[in-house]
Amino acid sequence: MKKNYLRINIGIVIGMIILFGSCQWVTVDLPEVSIPQDKVISFSAEIQPIFDAKCVDCHAVSSPPKGVDLTSGNAYNTIQTKELADTVNPGASIIYVYPLPTGTHFSKYSTEQAAYVLKWIEQGAKNN
Repeated sequence: MKKNYLRINIGIVIGMIILFGSCQWVTVDLPEVSIPQDKVISFSAEIQPIFDAKCVDCHAVSSPPKGVDLTSGNAYNTIQTKELADTVNPGASIIYVYPLPTGTHFSKYSTEQAAYVLKWIEQGAKNN
């Protein structure tokens, strides 16, 4: 009986080594976009127009995917309630990562749009 437990435990350990040994962290290096360091990114003037151009065709009021409505007047509230912007770790924010130019999302930000969304989140994702 002890030999069977030993074989099972060894099998589990080997399986975990294979599973986790094959994982790797992928980083995304986007081309550098020059946004002045002191520029305050406005949600209404700069971020909402990105959503209007790239997102609202799918993420609109009538049954948006996963309840994510990014139309004007609803986008900021959706981002807050769905916790799509992570101001502690901006680069991991769903609203930034999913539509990256290198991502697999149906609609993608341009490199410049991605830089603006990231900087807005870094500045606290304010409704300004």
